[in-house]
Amino acid sequence: MNTRRQFPMIALFVLAFASITVRSFPLVSNTAKHHCTIVSSTSPTTTSSTDDAVGMYVHIPFCRKRCHYCDFAIVPIGASSENNNNKEFDTEYGATVVKELELLDKSLVKKKKLKTIYFGGGTPSLASVSTIQHIVSTLSKVFEFEPNMEMTMEMDPGTFTLSKLQALKQMGFNRVSLGVQSFDNDILKSIGRIHRSIDVINSIQMIQQVFSSSYSIDVISGLPGMSMAKWIETLELVTAQNPSHISVYDLQVEKDTVFGKWYHDSLLDDDDDDDTNDKRRTVSSNSSSNKKHIPKLPTAEESAFMYRYTSGYLRSKGYEHYEISSYAKPNQRSQHNQIYWGIGTDWYAVGMGAASSINGKRFTRPKQIAEYIQWVNQESMDWLPEANDTLVDMDQILDVIMTRLRTKEGLNMSWIEQQNDDTLVKQIWNGAQLGLDLNLLTKIHKPTSSSTKPDVILQPVDPDGFLFSNTIISNIFAELS
Repeated sequence: MNTRRQFPMIALFVLAFASITVRSFPLVSNTAKHHCTIVSSTSPTTTSSTDDAVGMYVHIPFCRKRCHYCDFAIVPIGASSENNNNKEFDTEYGATVVKELELLDKSLVKKKKLKTIYFGGGTPSLASVSTIQHIVSTLSKVFEFEPNMEMTMEMDPGTFTLSKLQALKQMGFNRVSLGVQSFDNDILKSIGRIHRSIDVINSIQMIQQVFSSSYSIDVISGLPGMSMAKWIETLELVTAQNPSHISVYDLQVEKDTVFGKWYHDSLLDDDDDDDTNDKRRTVSSNSSSNKKHIPKLPTAEESAFMYRYTSGYLRSKGYEHYEISSYAKPNQRSQHNQIYWGIGTDWYAVGMGAASSINGKRFTRPKQIAEYIQWVNQESMDWLPEANDTLVDMDQILDVIMTRLRTKEGLNMSWIEQQNDDTLVKQIWNGAQLGLDLNLLTKIHKPTSSSTKPDVILQPVDPDGFLFSNTIISNIFAELS
């Protein structure tokens, strides 16, 4: 192995953006939301594949408009999804996803079991029932569905009806992830969302009729104009709805977004003097003679306080803080998301811009709709790794370090030791030492049933171990480089 290692792109992202300021502390996936994936909800310290069961991510790129913070792979279709052009696009896109699944079916050596299906976007609830049904039906032919499989669909308030929810439940969907982001109408308007607070309440009431409490609410802290009082009110409103799961993301201002244009200069240094922080920044509108005021972002200190308060408040309400941005009632963790954070776990993916990981080998599909359709029509599945290609390489180890140090269970150093020589383990401990000294990390010993020697776990301390996880991870990566 070369002494200078090539970092995977996800690791380079952390190195590029990690700093002591908390403006960059959570890496949103859906998740990263990317939001965005299996272990049981009781979650062992490490998550590893014990059978052929996998997850499946289906990307539906439709959105009514692009929000001011969004740099995801989406296709804005306007406020109405009922016009003929959108119906034709819906049908064509659904047919392309189905074709990709059929190509996958021909390439698989044997039929895999699915533990989770996650429809993300975009706004999947804008897709027609017939398109969703077509995709789910094809999935059932390509894969074997496990009993009690988790099936989740992301939705935005105001994009579905009660009858649509009922149709989705009949298809097998048993969980909803609702992109609320805020209950404050002024903030919703400022971030470019179409829905308003009344849409949120109406949508939650419909979801509860069909899915009871089996739904997640997504909210974003650190939004423009967000005060601590407004954030406390947001958390109170969220918990009053009694969802089984809550995802809380800190705003990430990406370069090629509306917010990137508005706030680029203010993000260069969040630690300027008070006079700078008190200024209300302005940007030019399309007319050079017209100026409009833009609400200022919370400071790094304010965002950090919001994060700490959120962790304490939600834990006091019975939610487990099990990942940097994720909170769940007992036994209600997102099963799909835990695939993404596991060790040795696989997930397939279909759709524009969707990323899969098989045998530790990641592959991302084209992020533009025309290129994605062209790619599928080429009928090439050469991205699939060989069935015996299971060697754990350095990129995979780096990925495990990054994802596990963002979870409650932490990084299993005994697993790292099994994969490589002692030098690597020593470098990781050296990189983590500052976190240990500052009580951001703790070292625990966990008994195992398979060995007389306990596993050694490097675990983040809640909340500051999560809050400064980017700094911790970048210190480790710097030591490894």
